[in-house]
Amino acid sequence: METATVAARGLPGRFYAVFVARASYLERAVALDHGGRPVGRAPGPGDLSRDRPGGFPPTGPVAVVGRTITRAGDVLELVVWPAREGYCLALVQGQGGGSSGCAIARSAPKFAGGGVLAPQLHCSSSWTAKGGTTRLRLALGGVPRSARTARVEAAGTRVEVPATDGGEPLGRAFFLAELPAKRPLGPVRVTALDGTGAAVGSWALGRCG
Repeated sequence: METATVAARGLPGRFYAVFVARASYLERAVALDHGGRPVGRAPGPGDLSRDRPGGFPPTGPVAVVGRTITRAGDVLELVVWPAREGYCLALVQGQGGGSSGCAIARSAPKFAGGGVLAPQLHCSSSWTAKGGTTRLRLALGGVPRSARTARVEAAGTRVEVPATDGGEPLGRAFFLAELPAKRPLGPVRVTALDGTGAAVGSWALGRCG
């Protein structure tokens, strides 16, 4: 599909808009000059049937790096994608469902143990697809790429979930684990384990009120 660009008075650059089918897979965008020669390109967001959580436009495909079914029967996905200012990480409820919002990371070339892609807690008291109110306690985020398992310990309970490799650009693996719905909950500790069961990282995440 092709469309013309337009200039906007007082703003740098040129702008465009094009409508595509919801079932499309947007592979890339290419900017052409008057002679049809490429003068710029950017990767597309991929599958457009999946709603993009948050307010940051993607500059590449959205990857599902974690998935769980909660005690309430809701499907939650942990998704990450590149954005103009780095990378974005968000929770999505079900296929194309609502989102907890988007947190931006300036960059993620290597695992640094900090920032929004690092292990963190998500505490909610109103997340359900079936109506009513439920208490949700999640541990999620990035761990070193060598990790194969994330062990989460809280409230006398130990949970172990797979760690999914996010690939070279992200430089880390990701996990998503549901915790006991006690209130308060904490402290919470996450330990990343490699394929031999050896610890390759550990984080204290605090408490859920």
